[in-house]
Amino acid sequence: QLASGCRLSADECRALCGLKERGRVRALLLPESAGYEQNPICVYYCYDATGTDVACCVAEVTNTPWGDRVAFPFAPSGDRLPKPLHVSPMQDMRSSWSLRVKEPAETLHVRVDVTDHPDMGSFFVAILDARALPTVDDPELWGLFMPHRVALWIYWHALVLLARKGLSFYGHPKSAGAAEDYRDPARRAAMQQGWKACPVLASPVNGERPF
Repeated sequence: QLASGCRLSADECRALCGLKERGRVRALLLPESAGYEQNPICVYYCYDATGTDVACCVAEVTNTPWGDRVAFPFAPSGDRLPKPLHVSPMQDMRSSWSLRVKEPAETLHVRVDVTDHPDMGSFFVAILDARALPTVDDPELWGLFMPHRVALWIYWHALVLLARKGLSFYGHPKSAGAAEDYRDPARRAAMQQGWKACPVLASPVNGERPF
């Protein structure tokens, strides 16, 4: 059973992963607070029919502030695909995303690497290591304004990188007015590479292509 506020249903996650068994699906995301939600990435853990092992995962990525979205399946032990979404104005589209997760239990681990850039190679990594809390007296108070704080951190760090590190600024690809979806080259590249999950990437998700 997925928590409220998730953008993908359990059935949509299973369909993206090509799973026919109705195993449980767990979601890693920040809940809505004070009428606002901010989840740069949501991870969905799709279990097998026994409910004991994670068979496949789904990453749902949203960019701020443009509101574009992609969702794609990946193997929890590690998967890599051509970068399918413009996320940061400090990074262009000429790279790949590598994702690896640990099944959530008392501890939790998510790792995303930006790799295969023609000039910089592997140049960025984001890691989340978390530990389960035994109890939370007031969950709503505990997470109050957390989505707002995440949004502020995103913008603040972007300003610091631009102002103090002198990094290049890359505008959103769709601002160039291209006739095709700017995500299409990454989609085609993934299929040409024989990425195992490509056949399900054309499935509609809430009226949108998931990749």
